[in-house]
Formats: sequence, C-alpha cells, structure tokens
Amino acid sequence: MCRTAHSVGCKSTMARQAVWQSAEDYASFAQGGAYSDFLETLRPAATGEFEVHHVPADAVNPTTALSAPATELILFTLKTGVTTAEISPLFDDLARGLNAASGAHPPCVWAPSKVSGNHILVFVGWDTVEVY
Repeated sequence: MCRTAHSVGCKSTMARQAVWQSAEDYASFAQGGAYSDFLETLRPAATGEFEVHHVPADAVNPTTALSAPATELILFTLKTGVTTAEISPLFDDLARGLNAASGAHPPCVWAPSKVSGNHILVFVGWDTVEVY
C-alpha cells in the first residue's frame, strides 16, 4: 500500500506512506532507479532534504490507519536526553484516547523511527479530515 498526500494544516508538507513486506524489499527498491527518479522529480519543490522514517512492522501495524478515509500522521521529535521508554506511557495514553474518539478508526498506533532514535511516528485513521 502506498499513498502520497499533502498536509491539510500545512500546505508545504507532503507525506508518502508505504507499507513494505520487509525491510529487504524496501532496501531493494531504494537501491533501484525508480526510487531515485521519483525523489528527483520532487526535489525542485522541496525546501530541504527529505526525511525518511521507518517503523518496525513487528511492533505495530498501521494498515487500519492508512486504509481509513483520512489518515493523520504525527512526527514527534523527542527532546535530547528523553528516551522512548520514558515517554511510552504518555503515547499509550494518547493512543487509548484517540481510539475512543468519535470518528476514529482504531487502532491508533505509534512507534519509534528505526532511522532516528529521537522521532516517534503516530498513525491515526479518521472518518474525514474534518473529524479531527
């Protein structure tokens, strides 16, 4: 599954969400010409470098959120010195609250980025963009 979308709140932000069967499948694709060609077509519109984040498929499954009519993707940056273990209870509480929200498509899932030790990604599915 792959989707590319612009942010509703910030028209200068675009996200591309893809679900890969394995890390090896992604690595193979990323080494190929199609991926670099795709990125190069976007470069003239980019203000900076692209950020790529991966979440471990064995820890979370964002398919429900990504399959919802609207998907909210939150990229949270931890302060220096704060660990995922310390912040986990807060993200668990956030997920419980989002799962109970009217218009949500549970489960909301979150996971630390495998690429960056200081980023957490949260995936939330919604009935519509207006609901949240």
